Amino acid sequence: MTRNIQHSFRFSPLRFSWRQWLAVWVIGSVCGGVPAAARVFMRWGRADTQRVTPTESGWQQGQTGPVHVNGRTYDLQVYAARGSARQALEQFRRMYREREADVQLWPGGEMHAGWAVWPDRFTRALVVSPRHWPHPLVFLVHSRQPAAAAAPPAAPADLPVYPGARPGSQVTRPETGVTAAFWRTPDAPREVLAFYDQALGAAGWTPFFVDTAGRRADGPLAVYTKGRRLCYVQVSPVRAVPGEQMITVLIKDS
Repeated sequence: MTRNIQHSFRFSPLRFSWRQWLAVWVIGSVCGGVPAAARVFMRWGRADTQRVTPTESGWQQGQTGPVHVNGRTYDLQVYAARGSARQALEQFRRMYREREADVQLWPGGEMHAGWAVWPDRFTRALVVSPRHWPHPLVFLVHSRQPAAAAAPPAAPADLPVYPGARPGSQVTRPETGVTAAFWRTPDAPREVLAFYDQALGAAGWTPFFVDTAGRRADGPLAVYTKGRRLCYVQVSPVRAVPGEQMITVLIKDS
């Protein structure tokens, strides 16, 4: 159902399908809107290198390669870091200040964010440290273009759009057959999932997990299949906006 990843973490033997799902979700979050503070450039970046090496960071390297968000191409690096998430975030600050970037950090709980910005390019970081993982994961997304918000492209025909939802990011990785889209809505999760049960069913998709009556089983993640393709639908609350939900729809060519 999934393709083996070329690089694996010795720190935490996770399933590739879960790592891939997390990576796509994280990229959608990191490559979304551009905070106003990150548009202020404090110094001109003369150092040209954006990628971080395992030797420089001391981190264990995982997935690398291009990823497409809202029609723009980015360079993705995924690492497993030693120490705490805050230590990894501070290390990100140090490495990119040495590259003469304007670095800003947003510490959190299980999730921390950072920006390294030059006038002509930028690097965004997300450090994820779930409680059940022994080491934090560091996602670095590099762009060779100025930091500017891009308008989301129209959703592909096989990604149903929930009526009235506000569009967010759209992420694709052609080499892995992954397409994902993110939308926001004030409607309740049960209404959203009922829509996707009907819309995907009409398009020939069937639930992967069913109850005794043959209907999609309740759960935090709705999974559907169509031939050798998989579709995941998740509805989760937006913590910063009470009453609003984030809809994530991901299609994977198995």
